Amino acid sequence: MAEPGGKVKRRYNSVTRREQASGTRRHIMAAAGRLFAERGFARTTMESIAAAAEIGVATVYVNFATKAAIVEALVVQVTSDPQLDVNSVLEEGDLDVALRRAAANIRQLHERSAWLTDLLRSSRGDDPVLEVLWRRGRQQHLRAMREFARELKRRGVLVDGMRVDEAADILYALAGAETYRELVVERGWAPRRYQAWLEKAGRRLLLTSSAV
Repeated sequence: MAEPGGKVKRRYNSVTRREQASGTRRHIMAAAGRLFAERGFARTTMESIAAAAEIGVATVYVNFATKAAIVEALVVQVTSDPQLDVNSVLEEGDLDVALRRAAANIRQLHERSAWLTDLLRSSRGDDPVLEVLWRRGRQQHLRAMREFARELKRRGVLVDGMRVDEAADILYALAGAETYRELVVERGWAPRRYQAWLEKAGRRLLLTSSAV
C-alpha cells in the first residue's frame, strides 16, 4: 500500500526510471559496438547508432554526449569484471593455479576486448578521448603485469637475478594485445592454444627451474 502522499509510488517510479535509463544505455552501447566493429569509429555517426538501436538520436545524445563517450563506456564494461582482475590471481595461494588462472584471465580479456583495442589503436588520432583511453589501457596493463611480477618475486620463484621491472616488461609483451592479435587474429591460433602458450612461455622465461 502506498504511504500518504504517494512516497512509495515515487520511490518505485524512481527505481524504475533508473533501471530503464540503464537499459537504454546498454542498448545504445550494444548497437554502437556492432557499428564500431563493422565500420570503425570515424564512419560511425550518432545518427547511425540511433538507427541501429531503433531510437531517436536525441535519446542517444541524452545518454552519451559524444561517440567517444560511448567508446569509454564500452571499455569500462569490458574491463571491469572483478573475476578477471589481477587481484584474483595474486590472492591464489597455489602457484600452479595462479599461473593457470592468470593465463585464462588474460585470454578472456583479450577475447572480449580485441575488437575494442583495434578500434582504439586505429582511431586514437581521431579524438583526444580515444588517445587517453589507449594510453590508460596500456598503463593499466603494465601496472597489472608489474603487480604480478612483484608477487612472483615475493614468492621467490623468479629466475635468479631477474628484477621485477624486467619480469614486468616480459609479461607486458607476452600478455599484451599486440601478441594476442598477431597469434590469434593474424595467425589463426585458437584462443585456448594462445592461453596454453602464454602459461608455458611465462613459466620458461620467468620462473626458476624448481618452479617450472
